[in-house]
Amino acid sequence: MIRTMVVEDFPIFRAAISRALQLDQRIDLVGAYPTARGLLDAIVMDQVQALLLDLHLPDMEGTTLIERVRQVSPQTRIVVFTASEQPRQVRAALAAGAHGYVVKRQESEQIIDALIAVCAGGTVLAPQVAASLLSLRMGGTAGEVGNGIDELRPSDLQILSRLVDGETDAQIAGALYVSTRTVQNHLARIRSMAGVVRRPELARWAIEHALV
Repeated sequence: MIRTMVVEDFPIFRAAISRALQLDQRIDLVGAYPTARGLLDAIVMDQVQALLLDLHLPDMEGTTLIERVRQVSPQTRIVVFTASEQPRQVRAALAAGAHGYVVKRQESEQIIDALIAVCAGGTVLAPQVAASLLSLRMGGTAGEVGNGIDELRPSDLQILSRLVDGETDAQIAGALYVSTRTVQNHLARIRSMAGVVRRPELARWAIEHALV
């Protein structure tokens, strides 16, 4: 049986997927948590093989949590479990270290099969997500390489998203649990890559290249 944990803040989704996992004889559900901090406290204590992870949690960005889990429990295979099918979020999750990406409108059997597949060494993407990524790649790869987009890190995408939302450097730093200087260093590097100087220009560049 695969020792599995779930982190999902919405009670109905958490209860539904937990019930489905408990009914599957291949899965040993050892915990279901509403917050990232609750998960991190528990995952260090258990030999967890698989994690079903919601990207949108109240206390930590999903990609930050993926990176933290990879640090404290490197043997754990991570499958993102979310409603979002946006290519930028899929790319950020995979770049952070996720091994699979499923969406909440899939059948529970498909989600469980994804957990089984990643624990066998595979990478699984929901069909809807795979189609969106393929369409984006076919339409935009050449332009992206020229603008250095392939060099962006998951943390860069998080910062860009919050910049476009109008957050200050201090607000971004607080949300991502880093220093203001770290945010400023990231933005300086991204500005150099994009060839822009002003904050509004950087926000427009991010939007034009479908990064947010």
